[in-house]
Amino acid sequence: MHSYDIYGLHLTSEWAIPAPEAMGVGEPDVEIRRTSPDVIGALARETERPVNRPGSRWVARRRDGSVYVSWTGLFDFLVSDDGRHIAGRPSGPASVEAFATYLLGPVLSFALLKQGMEPLHATVVEVGDKAIAFVGDSGYGKSTLAAAFLAAGHRLLTDDVLVLKKGDGGEFYAYPGPRRIKLVPEIAERFLRGLPRGTPMAPSATKRVIPLKGLEARGTPARLEAIYALPPPGARCRNRVVNVRRLSQRQACVKILASTFNPIVVEVQRLQQQLVFASDVVSNVPVKSLSYCRDLAALSAVRDAILADVT
Repeated sequence: MHSYDIYGLHLTSEWAIPAPEAMGVGEPDVEIRRTSPDVIGALARETERPVNRPGSRWVARRRDGSVYVSWTGLFDFLVSDDGRHIAGRPSGPASVEAFATYLLGPVLSFALLKQGMEPLHATVVEVGDKAIAFVGDSGYGKSTLAAAFLAAGHRLLTDDVLVLKKGDGGEFYAYPGPRRIKLVPEIAERFLRGLPRGTPMAPSATKRVIPLKGLEARGTPARLEAIYALPPPGARCRNRVVNVRRLSQRQACVKILASTFNPIVVEVQRLQQQLVFASDVVSNVPVKSLSYCRDLAALSAVRDAILADVT
Protein backbone atom coordinates (compact mmCIF):
# COMPACT_ATOMS: atom_id res chain seq x y z
CA MET A 1 0.00 0.00 0.00
CA HIS A 2 1.23 3.46 -0.93
CA SER A 3 0.65 6.37 1.45
CA TYR A 4 -0.24 9.98 0.54
CA ASP A 5 -1.37 13.20 2.22
CA ILE A 6 -3.74 15.01 -0.18
CA TYR A 7 -6.45 17.62 0.58
CA GLY A 8 -5.66 17.31 4.28
CA LEU A 9 -6.48 13.59 4.20
CA HIS A 10 -4.23 10.62 4.81
CA LEU A 11 -4.80 8.16 1.95
CA THR A 12 -3.50 4.66 1.37
CA SER A 13 -3.73 3.18 -2.11
CA GLU A 14 -2.92 -0.06 -3.90
CA TRP A 15 -2.24 2.11 -6.94
CA ALA A 16 0.81 4.32 -7.14
CA ILE A 17 -0.61 7.83 -7.54
CA PRO A 18 1.46 10.56 -9.25
CA ALA A 19 2.06 12.44 -5.98
CA PRO A 20 4.81 12.48 -3.34
CA GLU A 21 4.41 9.60 -0.94
CA ALA A 22 3.88 10.48 2.72
CA MET A 23 5.31 8.91 5.84
CA GLY A 24 1.92 8.86 7.50
CA VAL A 25 1.10 6.30 10.17
CA GLY A 26 -2.11 5.14 11.75
CA GLU A 27 -5.50 4.53 10.20
CA PRO A 28 -6.06 6.18 6.81
CA ASP A 29 -8.94 8.59 6.26
CA VAL A 30 -9.57 6.84 2.93
CA GLU A 31 -8.32 3.44 1.79
CA ILE A 32 -8.22 2.81 -1.97
CA ARG A 33 -8.10 -0.77 -3.23
CA ARG A 34 -8.37 -2.68 -6.49
CA THR A 35 -11.50 -4.67 -7.19
CA SER A 36 -12.19 -7.54 -9.56
CA PRO A 37 -13.99 -7.40 -12.92
CA ASP A 38 -16.61 -9.77 -11.46
CA VAL A 39 -17.56 -7.28 -8.75
CA ILE A 40 -17.79 -4.40 -11.21
CA GLY A 41 -19.72 -6.56 -13.67
CA ALA A 42 -22.29 -7.33 -10.99
CA LEU A 43 -22.60 -3.63 -10.16
CA ALA A 44 -23.06 -2.76 -13.82
CA ARG A 45 -25.83 -5.35 -14.21
CA GLU A 46 -27.48 -4.11 -11.02
CA THR A 47 -27.68 -0.53 -12.33
CA GLU A 48 -28.74 -0.49 -15.96
CA ARG A 49 -27.70 2.72 -17.65
CA PRO A 50 -30.04 4.74 -19.86
CA VAL A 51 -26.98 6.09 -21.75
CA ASN A 52 -23.92 4.01 -22.48
CA ARG A 53 -21.75 6.16 -24.74
CA PRO A 54 -17.98 5.82 -24.34
CA GLY A 55 -16.79 8.17 -21.59
CA SER A 56 -20.28 8.91 -20.26
CA ARG A 57 -20.54 9.08 -16.47
CA TRP A 58 -23.00 7.04 -14.48
CA VAL A 59 -23.66 7.44 -10.74
CA ALA A 60 -25.91 5.10 -8.77
CA ARG A 61 -26.65 5.09 -5.05
CA ARG A 62 -27.01 1.54 -3.71
CA ARG A 63 -29.28 0.30 -0.93
CA ASP A 64 -26.39 -0.07 1.53
CA GLY A 65 -25.52 3.64 1.09
CA SER A 66 -22.47 3.06 -1.11
CA VAL A 67 -22.13 4.88 -4.43
CA TYR A 68 -21.19 3.31 -7.75
CA VAL A 69 -19.41 5.78 -10.07
CA SER A 70 -18.49 4.72 -13.61
CA TRP A 71 -17.20 6.20 -16.85
CA THR A 72 -18.12 3.86 -19.70
CA GLY A 73 -15.06 2.19 -21.12
CA LEU A 74 -12.69 4.03 -18.77
CA PHE A 75 -13.10 3.50 -15.00
CA ASP A 76 -15.39 1.95 -12.38
CA PHE A 77 -15.42 2.84 -8.67
CA LEU A 78 -17.40 1.96 -5.57
CA VAL A 79 -17.37 4.40 -2.60
CA SER A 80 -18.43 2.92 0.75
CA ASP A 81 -21.28 4.34 2.81
CA ASP A 82 -18.91 5.96 5.34
CA GLY A 83 -16.58 7.34 2.66
CA ARG A 84 -13.55 5.56 4.08
CA HIS A 85 -13.12 2.92 1.40
CA ILE A 86 -12.92 3.21 -2.39
CA ALA A 87 -12.66 0.15 -4.63
CA GLY A 88 -12.04 0.54 -8.33
CA ARG A 89 -10.44 -0.55 -11.56
CA PRO A 90 -9.73 0.81 -15.03
CA SER A 91 -12.09 -0.72 -17.60
CA GLY A 92 -10.29 0.50 -20.70
CA PRO A 93 -7.09 2.11 -21.96
CA ALA A 94 -6.13 5.02 -19.71
CA SER A 95 -2.92 6.47 -18.33
CA VAL A 96 -2.00 6.42 -14.66
CA GLU A 97 -2.30 10.22 -14.60
CA ALA A 98 -5.81 10.11 -16.08
CA PHE A 99 -6.88 7.39 -13.63
CA ALA A 100 -5.57 9.42 -10.69
CA THR A 101 -7.29 12.59 -11.96
CA TYR A 102 -10.72 10.92 -12.00
CA LEU A 103 -10.04 9.11 -8.71
CA LEU A 104 -8.80 12.17 -6.78
CA GLY A 105 -11.47 14.46 -8.24
CA PRO A 106 -15.03 13.28 -8.89
CA VAL A 107 -14.70 9.95 -7.06
CA LEU A 108 -12.97 11.23 -3.93
CA SER A 109 -15.53 14.05 -3.69
CA PHE A 110 -18.18 11.46 -2.74
CA ALA A 111 -15.92 10.22 0.06
CA LEU A 112 -15.31 13.79 1.25
CA LEU A 113 -19.03 14.52 1.41
CA LYS A 114 -19.71 11.32 3.31
CA GLN A 115 -17.08 12.41 5.85
CA GLY A 116 -18.70 15.84 6.29
CA MET A 117 -16.38 17.92 4.10
CA GLU A 118 -17.55 20.25 1.29
CA PRO A 119 -15.06 20.38 -1.60
CA LEU A 120 -15.17 23.42 -3.87
CA HIS A 121 -14.57 23.54 -7.62
CA ALA A 122 -11.59 25.88 -7.47
CA THR A 123 -7.95 26.40 -8.37
CA VAL A 124 -5.65 27.92 -5.75
CA VAL A 125 -2.27 29.62 -5.97
CA GLU A 126 0.03 30.86 -3.23
CA VAL A 127 0.89 34.55 -2.94
CA GLY A 128 3.62 34.78 -0.35
CA ASP A 129 2.48 32.64 2.55
CA LYS A 130 -1.23 33.05 1.77
CA ALA A 131 -3.60 31.43 -0.70
CA ILE A 132 -6.07 32.90 -3.18
CA ALA A 133 -8.73 30.82 -4.89
CA PHE A 134 -10.39 31.11 -8.30
CA VAL A 135 -13.90 29.68 -8.60
CA GLY A 136 -16.06 29.11 -11.64
CA ASP A 137 -17.57 26.36 -13.71
CA SER A 138 -15.58 24.23 -16.15
CA GLY A 139 -14.33 26.36 -19.03
CA TYR A 140 -14.21 29.60 -17.01
CA GLY A 141 -10.40 29.71 -17.09
CA LYS A 142 -9.42 28.89 -13.50
CA SER A 143 -6.39 26.81 -14.47
CA THR A 144 -5.40 29.24 -17.23
CA LEU A 145 -5.34 32.16 -14.80
CA ALA A 146 -3.38 30.03 -12.33
CA ALA A 147 -0.85 29.28 -15.10
CA ALA A 148 -0.31 33.04 -15.52
CA PHE A 149 0.53 33.20 -11.79
CA LEU A 150 2.91 30.25 -12.10
CA ALA A 151 4.68 31.99 -14.98
CA ALA A 152 5.34 34.92 -12.62
CA GLY A 153 6.94 32.69 -9.98
CA HIS A 154 3.97 31.91 -7.76
CA ARG A 155 3.15 28.33 -6.82
CA LEU A 156 0.12 26.12 -7.27
CA LEU A 157 -1.60 24.78 -4.16
CA THR A 158 -4.37 22.78 -5.81
CA ASP A 159 -6.11 22.55 -9.18
CA ASP A 160 -9.81 21.75 -9.56
CA VAL A 161 -10.57 20.50 -6.02
CA LEU A 162 -10.30 22.73 -2.95
CA VAL A 163 -10.72 21.41 0.59
CA LEU A 164 -10.97 24.06 3.31
CA LYS A 165 -10.61 23.60 7.05
CA LYS A 166 -11.37 26.23 9.68
CA GLY A 167 -8.74 27.44 12.12
CA ASP A 168 -9.25 28.34 15.77
CA GLY A 169 -9.48 32.05 14.95
CA GLY A 170 -12.18 31.67 12.28
CA GLU A 171 -9.73 31.75 9.39
CA PHE A 172 -9.91 29.10 6.67
CA TYR A 173 -6.94 27.12 5.39
CA ALA A 174 -6.62 25.71 1.88
CA TYR A 175 -5.07 22.25 1.67
CA PRO A 176 -2.72 21.13 -1.11
CA GLY A 177 -3.81 18.73 -3.80
CA PRO A 178 -1.87 16.58 -6.29
CA ARG A 179 1.15 18.25 -7.86
CA ARG A 180 -0.31 18.69 -11.32
CA ILE A 181 -2.42 21.08 -13.38
CA LYS A 182 -4.86 20.45 -16.23
CA LEU A 183 -4.37 22.67 -19.27
CA VAL A 184 -4.87 22.63 -23.02
CA PRO A 185 -1.51 22.39 -24.84
CA GLU A 186 -1.58 25.98 -26.16
CA ILE A 187 -1.92 27.44 -22.66
CA ALA A 188 0.77 25.16 -21.26
CA GLU A 189 3.16 26.13 -24.05
CA ARG A 190 2.53 29.83 -23.47
CA PHE A 191 2.88 29.94 -19.69
CA LEU A 192 4.69 26.76 -18.63
CA ARG A 193 7.22 26.24 -21.36
CA GLY A 194 9.84 23.68 -20.42
CA LEU A 195 7.51 21.41 -18.44
CA PRO A 196 6.47 17.99 -19.79
CA ARG A 197 3.65 18.04 -22.37
CA GLY A 198 1.52 15.96 -20.05
CA THR A 199 -0.98 13.17 -20.64
CA PRO A 200 -4.54 13.46 -22.04
CA MET A 201 -7.22 13.14 -19.35
CA ALA A 202 -9.07 10.68 -21.59
CA PRO A 203 -8.50 9.31 -25.12
CA SER A 204 -10.60 12.08 -26.71
CA ALA A 205 -9.88 14.87 -24.19
CA THR A 206 -8.26 18.16 -25.19
CA LYS A 207 -6.89 19.00 -21.74
CA ARG A 208 -3.70 17.36 -20.55
CA VAL A 209 -2.58 16.48 -17.04
CA ILE A 210 0.76 18.26 -16.61
CA PRO A 211 3.03 17.34 -13.69
CA LEU A 212 4.57 20.32 -11.91
CA LYS A 213 8.22 20.24 -10.99
CA GLY A 214 9.40 23.23 -9.01
CA LEU A 215 6.12 25.12 -9.37
CA GLU A 216 4.07 23.25 -6.79
CA ALA A 217 3.39 24.60 -3.30
CA ARG A 218 5.42 23.54 -0.31
CA GLY A 219 2.90 20.85 0.66
CA THR A 220 1.41 22.48 3.77
CA PRO A 221 -1.93 24.31 4.10
CA ALA A 222 -2.03 28.06 3.52
CA ARG A 223 -4.43 30.63 4.95
CA LEU A 224 -7.09 31.58 2.40
CA GLU A 225 -6.89 35.32 1.84
CA ALA A 226 -9.65 35.78 -0.75
CA ILE A 227 -11.85 33.98 -3.27
CA TYR A 228 -12.24 35.41 -6.78
CA ALA A 229 -15.22 34.45 -8.95
CA LEU A 230 -14.29 34.38 -12.64
CA PRO A 231 -16.62 35.66 -15.40
CA PRO A 232 -18.30 33.14 -17.73
CA PRO A 233 -16.75 32.55 -21.17
CA GLY A 234 -19.51 34.49 -22.94
CA ALA A 235 -19.33 37.60 -20.72
CA ARG A 236 -19.30 40.88 -22.67
CA CYS A 237 -16.07 42.85 -22.70
CA ARG A 238 -16.81 46.58 -22.66
CA ASN A 239 -13.24 47.76 -22.17
CA ARG A 240 -9.86 46.38 -21.22
CA VAL A 241 -10.04 47.49 -17.59
CA VAL A 242 -9.89 44.74 -14.96
CA ASN A 243 -12.59 45.22 -12.35
CA VAL A 244 -12.53 43.66 -8.89
CA ARG A 245 -15.68 44.03 -6.79
CA ARG A 246 -16.39 42.61 -3.35
CA LEU A 247 -19.68 40.72 -3.22
CA SER A 248 -22.27 41.12 -0.49
CA GLN A 249 -22.59 38.17 1.88
CA ARG A 250 -25.76 37.04 0.11
CA GLN A 251 -24.13 37.27 -3.34
CA ALA A 252 -21.01 35.55 -2.02
CA CYS A 253 -23.02 32.72 -0.48
CA VAL A 254 -24.81 32.09 -3.78
CA LYS A 255 -21.45 32.03 -5.56
CA ILE A 256 -19.97 29.52 -3.11
CA LEU A 257 -23.04 27.30 -3.38
CA ALA A 258 -22.70 27.40 -7.17
CA SER A 259 -19.03 26.42 -6.86
CA THR A 260 -19.56 23.10 -5.13
CA PHE A 261 -17.42 20.38 -6.66
CA ASN A 262 -20.12 17.70 -6.48
CA PRO A 263 -23.62 18.90 -7.45
CA ILE A 264 -24.92 15.35 -7.86
CA VAL A 265 -25.60 14.65 -4.16
CA VAL A 266 -28.80 16.53 -3.31
CA GLU A 267 -30.06 14.78 -0.17
CA VAL A 268 -31.47 17.16 2.45
CA GLN A 269 -28.66 16.48 4.92
CA ARG A 270 -26.02 17.37 2.32
CA LEU A 271 -27.82 20.55 1.25
CA GLN A 272 -28.07 21.69 4.88
CA GLN A 273 -24.37 20.93 5.38
CA GLN A 274 -23.55 22.85 2.21
CA LEU A 275 -25.50 25.95 3.27
CA VAL A 276 -23.88 26.04 6.72
CA PHE A 277 -20.44 25.66 5.13
CA ALA A 278 -21.02 28.42 2.54
CA SER A 279 -22.37 30.83 5.18
CA ASP A 280 -19.35 30.18 7.40
CA VAL A 281 -16.87 30.72 4.57
CA VAL A 282 -18.33 34.03 3.37
CA SER A 283 -18.46 35.31 6.95
CA ASN A 284 -14.71 34.87 7.28
CA VAL A 285 -13.22 35.12 3.76
CA PRO A 286 -13.87 37.97 1.27
CA VAL A 287 -15.44 36.78 -1.98
CA LYS A 288 -14.95 39.06 -5.00
CA SER A 289 -16.07 39.08 -8.60
CA LEU A 290 -13.65 39.60 -11.47
CA SER A 291 -14.51 41.09 -14.83
CA TYR A 292 -11.97 41.22 -17.64
CA CYS A 293 -11.56 40.54 -21.32
CA ARG A 294 -10.92 36.86 -22.01
CA ASP A 295 -7.73 37.46 -23.93
CA LEU A 296 -4.48 35.63 -23.19
CA ALA A 297 -2.53 38.83 -23.70
CA ALA A 298 -4.60 40.47 -20.93
CA LEU A 299 -3.92 37.83 -18.28
CA SER A 300 -0.80 39.56 -16.98
CA ALA A 301 -2.94 42.64 -16.26
CA VAL A 302 -5.54 40.45 -14.55
CA ARG A 303 -2.82 38.90 -12.43
CA ASP A 304 -1.42 42.29 -11.49
CA ALA A 305 -4.87 43.59 -10.54
CA ILE A 306 -5.44 40.59 -8.25
CA LEU A 307 -2.03 40.97 -6.63
CA ALA A 308 -2.70 44.67 -6.03
CA ASP A 309 -6.07 43.80 -4.51
CA VAL A 310 -4.55 41.16 -2.23
CA THR A 311 -1.80 43.45 -0.97
